[in-house]
Amino acid sequence: MGQAVCGSTPYKIPVESNIVIKPNLDNLKFYYHPMNPSCQAIAGLLKAGKIKHEAILVDILKGKQKNLDIGHFNPNASVPIIEIENQTFVESQAIMRMLCNLFDQLEHFYPKNAFQRHKIDSLLDWHQTTFGPTSKCALGCLFNLRKS
Repeated sequence: MGQAVCGSTPYKIPVESNIVIKPNLDNLKFYYHPMNPSCQAIAGLLKAGKIKHEAILVDILKGKQKNLDIGHFNPNASVPIIEIENQTFVESQAIMRMLCNLFDQLEHFYPKNAFQRHKIDSLLDWHQTTFGPTSKCALGCLFNLRKS
């Protein structure tokens, strides 16, 4: 196993994965909070593709992400999280890319053509490094959210 640092939390990344190649997508769980912009993006993608899922509200304003057994899902104890067949997937950009690869009806949003896909990837990367951190800072200041 390799080790990576996500935020300030090191965690192990398995080199060999036990992820099911053809998963049963009927039991998709989506852990979210409606005010989280990353969760909003995934919720919009799920809705646009009419993807059947169980939405599980995690009240981050009350710190519930720290109280739930969510740490085994995401070492940063944050949302969004997607769970498929007891496998958990984190990081909104990676989740959206994965969903588009799993569900044919989402190909419009993330085309298979590498040149078309590059346009989407560049926007997602820009959002992740520019808009995402700015919005988190603004929301944190607005709601006085501090890591404790």
